[in-house]
Amino acid sequence: FSLEPSEYRPAVITNLFVWNNYMHDVWYNYGFDETSGNFQEANYGRFVDDGSLFGPDGDSVNAEAQDGSELAAPTLNNANMATSMDGSNPRMQMFLWGAAPFGDFLEVISPSDVEGSYFASRFPFVDIPRIEDGEDQIRANIIVVEDDGTPYLGDDGGTPGLSTESNDGCTAYLNAADIEGNIAIVRRGVCAFATKIRRAQNAGAIACIIVNNVEGEGPVNGGGTPDEPITIPAISVGQVQGDAIIAIVDGGGTVDGRVIDRGPLSATVMKDGDVDQGIIAHEYGHGISTRLVGGRDQSLCLLSLVVEEQMGEGWSDWFALVMTQELDDTAVQPRGIGTYVLGQDQLGSGIRPARYSTDFAVNDYTYGDLPNDEITVPHGVGFVWSTILWDMYWAFIDEYGFDADIYNGTGGNNMAMQLVIDGLKLLPCAQPGFVTGRDAILEADDLLYDGANECLIRKAFADRGVGALAIQGLANSRMDQIEDFTISDPLGTDCDAVLATNNVDNTIFSIYPNPSNGNININSNKNNGLAKVEMFDINGRRVLSTQIDLTNTGNVNATQLTTGIYVIKVSTDTSVHTQKLVIK
Repeated sequence: FSLEPSEYRPAVITNLFVWNNYMHDVWYNYGFDETSGNFQEANYGRFVDDGSLFGPDGDSVNAEAQDGSELAAPTLNNANMATSMDGSNPRMQMFLWGAAPFGDFLEVISPSDVEGSYFASRFPFVDIPRIEDGEDQIRANIIVVEDDGTPYLGDDGGTPGLSTESNDGCTAYLNAADIEGNIAIVRRGVCAFATKIRRAQNAGAIACIIVNNVEGEGPVNGGGTPDEPITIPAISVGQVQGDAIIAIVDGGGTVDGRVIDRGPLSATVMKDGDVDQGIIAHEYGHGISTRLVGGRDQSLCLLSLVVEEQMGEGWSDWFALVMTQELDDTAVQPRGIGTYVLGQDQLGSGIRPARYSTDFAVNDYTYGDLPNDEITVPHGVGFVWSTILWDMYWAFIDEYGFDADIYNGTGGNNMAMQLVIDGLKLLPCAQPGFVTGRDAILEADDLLYDGANECLIRKAFADRGVGALAIQGLANSRMDQIEDFTISDPLGTDCDAVLATNNVDNTIFSIYPNPSNGNININSNKNNGLAKVEMFDINGRRVLSTQIDLTNTGNVNATQLTTGIYVIKVSTDTSVHTQKLVIK
């Protein structure tokens, strides 16, 4: 991967093919099949002929690797999945991504107050010189731009308006002579980034630094379209770091620095989304949610321009997280989306407002954050929904264990996967929002597991603000919801009592492994002596009754039971413990 993507095209085409089929095969087992409108060229007669306008055959995915990469102006830094009704081919477009946009691209040599390397983002117009190309090539004094402060008319990009800063660099320079031959530093604001860089270039700057003007925020990214060629490298730094440099210059000091790329050579080449497995899974996930919500003959239920609270991007992020999970991952482990194409490792920040984790210190977003500026439509809204689903997924793993068999396993992960798919099928097209999404998963649990996991699901949603009393408002708005952290439905199960009982019981008894092949170990932290053990199937029928000695760890042989979900009940003279158990 130190080569440009064009050098390894056959490999990425193969990878894209394999992962599309992998997604098909895994999610087929959970119900994304012919009758539900999946993607297959031939359905082998397995479909419901309901007289639909579009036939169910002939709709395999057209997955396009390195799409548009040879165009004069290639499409970069994106991917998409266009899916219409059953019987028409979805189109997955995978694009290349620019060289890693972040790194320590600014080095301040003096004065000592601000000396050091600075984390920055690069703009995509001109490569930053690498250290082996000559360390002093872009070394000079850093000069703060002073413009004339007149209103910006928007004639070369950006929104017309009054300039709030005399050094945003959007209008005529007053100190152009000082800028020539040096590094210009300007504040973000009013006009486009490309306009700021081009004006610094025209004043004779050898590089340009744009300082974020939002309090506490880091470097900005993007660029815009320049109205004439840009020939100087440009970077952005965070507000705190940039303000420190500007303060020294404004106070009459001299800041000596250089713009340099010290990163690995692999960071300077394009990245290919076709080998970022999470992106492929994410895009295929759009096809799944589009076909399932409202049924296979609907394709407009999740239009973000109309339904702001629709969760399409969230389901897709969740598909990506599940499909790229590794066996030693944990619930609190931070997970980013799009980390490879951004030149980051698996724990990188990715392209979302925060990384996914059940740890609120890493990701503290809740339903009430939807109106916030950083929660955009549709990706920000989806990010919050996926955060909730990820919490629920790990709650099921905590309850039932993890099964590495992603196709046919019976662990908590498999159960959560099934509930998400069934919830998609049950979600009405008319109001696809967070509360109706929660209720669809609860309905799926009621139909599939007789409501055995109601409290577990309600707690996961309530912890993130979609509690029993949450109000969704209109699905076409992300601004009118009312979040709530109540777990129990006042007219239903007392989940607070259920969860409290389970927490107490779990401190006394441990039952493992779960899932189990039928050989079940029961341990007690108290010398309970003889205990009665009963097991009940999902319909409440008792299928096993025996006694064990809990002086030490007891063993129950349930290998005669068929695969499924059971409730195991342990009764002693002083306590009773019940727990759900999966037999695989």
